[in-house]
Amino acid sequence: MAGYGPYAGLPMTEAVIGVELLGMAMSAAILFAGALQSQRQEAMTTLRALNRDLESRAQERAQALFRKEHNFRDMIERLPAPIVMTSPDAAQVLYANPAARELFDHDQTDLADLSALAQWLDPDMRQLLLGEVRQHHAAQNREIAFRRRDGTVVWVLASVIQTQFDEADALLFAFKDISERIQREVLLQAQALTDALTGVPNRRHFMAQAAARLRELVAQQKAAAWVLFDLDDFKLVNDTRGHACGDQVLQQVASLLQAKVRSQDVFARLGGEEFCLLLTDLDANQALQRAEEMRLEIDGQVTQCPDGQALPLPTSSIGVAWCPAAALQGVDDETRLAVLMDCADTALYAAKAQGKNRCVLFDGPLPTTDASPAAPRHGVPRANAQALLPISLLRSLAREVHFGRFFERAAQAAAHLVGADGAAFIERDDDSLSYRFFHGLPDAYQQRFAAYRFPIEAGSAGQAIREGREIFQPDYASAPQALPDFVDSGLKANYLVPVRAGSQTLAILALAWFSRHPTYAPDAQQAENVRLLADLMAGALRRERLERKLRQRATRDVLTQLPNRAALELHLSRAISRAGAERNSSLKISNDSGPR
Repeated sequence: MAGYGPYAGLPMTEAVIGVELLGMAMSAAILFAGALQSQRQEAMTTLRALNRDLESRAQERAQALFRKEHNFRDMIERLPAPIVMTSPDAAQVLYANPAARELFDHDQTDLADLSALAQWLDPDMRQLLLGEVRQHHAAQNREIAFRRRDGTVVWVLASVIQTQFDEADALLFAFKDISERIQREVLLQAQALTDALTGVPNRRHFMAQAAARLRELVAQQKAAAWVLFDLDDFKLVNDTRGHACGDQVLQQVASLLQAKVRSQDVFARLGGEEFCLLLTDLDANQALQRAEEMRLEIDGQVTQCPDGQALPLPTSSIGVAWCPAAALQGVDDETRLAVLMDCADTALYAAKAQGKNRCVLFDGPLPTTDASPAAPRHGVPRANAQALLPISLLRSLAREVHFGRFFERAAQAAAHLVGADGAAFIERDDDSLSYRFFHGLPDAYQQRFAAYRFPIEAGSAGQAIREGREIFQPDYASAPQALPDFVDSGLKANYLVPVRAGSQTLAILALAWFSRHPTYAPDAQQAENVRLLADLMAGALRRERLERKLRQRATRDVLTQLPNRAALELHLSRAISRAGAERNSSLKISNDSGPR
């Protein structure tokens, strides 16, 4: 092989050196490869040990987590409080413990069937609750109603938090059954709004329902009719047959009347032997016919007294006040109720005056309109009614302590009827004209409307009255019924002037009374104005006496003057209101101080 290879051309010495270097390089490569292999094996050994350690730790943690979850589920299973786990939207039930299954009357253990555990009675409540949870991550002590699968309703006090269930987002509901408490509250509220003797709604419930119904009728542009029932000579039943028999009569009358009431109408016992009905969607003649049907339903009926003897039911006198939709516009609830009650009461008085056991319809504009109220239909003829109006005023005056008290009430009634903020009293006395504040304005306006007197020249009373009107800044555009100038120098007259808080007078309403000049002969227009205001005053005072009598009759025993059932109902209602306010206050405090 001489003469061949990479070193063939080199001298012998250099060739030998080259071969030695090559051998050394190969030896170094072999040594380096061996070292790498050793390090690799050592690294692999370390990695295997680390992996075994990690696997051991992961297994231990998994076992600990499993034990913790098992303990958590075991704790929830054993808790007496109902616990339910749901999806984040509360649409599907993921888990329910035995207490929850018992609460919702669900005996299935299959989770797939728990989606039908219960239904939200108020779907809006669900959205409100979920919104609160999303915002604050929790919600506490919320009253919620659920419907069970059997149709019954259960009320719960619920608290909700966000959590994890089976490695997914979930909601945890904790419930407390409050159905018995809610039932007690509902029972107490029903007792407070129901007449204890007859079982029909009482006056308090009727006024609230009637006010709400009238608001609906105003929005729907529909008419209403107020029907007032009064049993004729009912006192004789109590005096001759005893109060137990009288109670039996009231119960049967209430049952007969309620059976004729439509679902859209409102019916109640006002107190004593008086009942009231609010009719809707009927014209005046239909309302009168409906009242007549209910009167005939009572007439001729017989009841069995506790002593076993039969007793014919008393007849009834009924007053009907029909009100078109337009007349209900622009007034508040209190005014609507007061006007309808007063008109029905006027018609009821006419029915009594005509011999009882009949229905009378109040015919004409209501007191809230500008026109003068007409006499009841089928009642006293209008001419005679006009002649009787001053007598009704005198009867009202006879019941008052003194004139000052009467004028203050008249001023209050005038301000209320025309929608003013207050009323001032103007008096002309010989050579001066003065006025003083009476009702409705705050104290700051008493200086503005302080007494003012100025001389009146002989023969110029009309000019003085005009000057007085200029002082009050009248707005005749708002008062088409304003009186003409008719006061002369020889007349002493009193005026009621409604005034507004902005110092704008609505108008001079009418002459109050010709107290010191009985020989003065007013013309037809003046006499009509006197009668109109007299009727308004008498009606206001009559309504006030009626309300006072009803309040006393509703809350006091006639014989002993001790609190009766209605008084107890009133106390129960107030207790419920206070309890509700305290509950809401405690809920607010717990929400403000609870965890978020």
